[in-house]
Amino acid sequence: MNIWMDENYVYTATSSGSDIIDIESERNYAYIHYSDGFTSIWGNNTTVFFGTAASGIKYFSKSNLTGDLNTPIDLTDYLRDFKSYPNITSNNIRHLHGRDDKLMCCTMAGVDFFKLDPQGYRSSTTVSGADKCFVTPGRNVYYTTYSGGEYRINKLNHALIDWSEPHEVYNIQAGLKINDLFVTENTSVGGTKNTLFIATTSGIYVVDEKTFDTDVYYTYNGA
Repeated sequence: MNIWMDENYVYTATSSGSDIIDIESERNYAYIHYSDGFTSIWGNNTTVFFGTAASGIKYFSKSNLTGDLNTPIDLTDYLRDFKSYPNITSNNIRHLHGRDDKLMCCTMAGVDFFKLDPQGYRSSTTVSGADKCFVTPGRNVYYTTYSGGEYRINKLNHALIDWSEPHEVYNIQAGLKINDLFVTENTSVGGTKNTLFIATTSGIYVVDEKTFDTDVYYTYNGA
C-alpha cells in the first residue's frame, strides 16, 4: 500500500482501489473501487493521481470530494484517464511523485516528467529498472534504477527536454535495495547541494550530496 496526504485527508493506493481517510476523525470519508489495483499515488492542490500496473495513470479532481462522514462517498465514477502508452513510456507504473504542477513517474520502460498546465510538456527517457522518483521544489529530479545487481540514484538538474543520460549518477552499496527516496534542498555542507535520505533494506542512509559523507540509521536487525 502507498499513501499520500494533504492537510485534510490521507489517500491510499491499494490492490483494490483507494480509501480516503479524514485526518481529524480518522474515519473513512470516500473510496474508489478499482479491481486491478493502484501501484502508486501522488496529488497536488487540485488533483490526485494513481499509477496502475497495466492502464497508465488515472486521476480524479478533488472538487468531487464532497459529502459527510456518515456516508462515505463512492468516487469510482469520477476516476479519469490521465496518460497511457504511447503518451507515456509504459502503462506499467511503478512510482509517482511530483511538486505543484509537475508530475514524475517511473514505469516498466523508463521515466516520464510532465508539466501540468495547458501549455505544459512531457520529457522522458527510456531505461530499464527505474523504480522510485522524487521532485524537489527547485525542480531537481531524482530516480532510482536497478541493473547488474546494484541500485543507482540518477539526478537531473531540470527535466525540460528528453534525456538519454542523467547529469549525475550515485552508486549504492551492493546488496542494498532502495525502498524509498527523499531529498532536502541546499542542506549539504556549505548549503550548495542537497541531502539525500535513502530508505533501504538495512536502514536509512543520509547522504551529503557535496561531500558524500554518510550517516546510517540501521534497522533493528541491521548490521
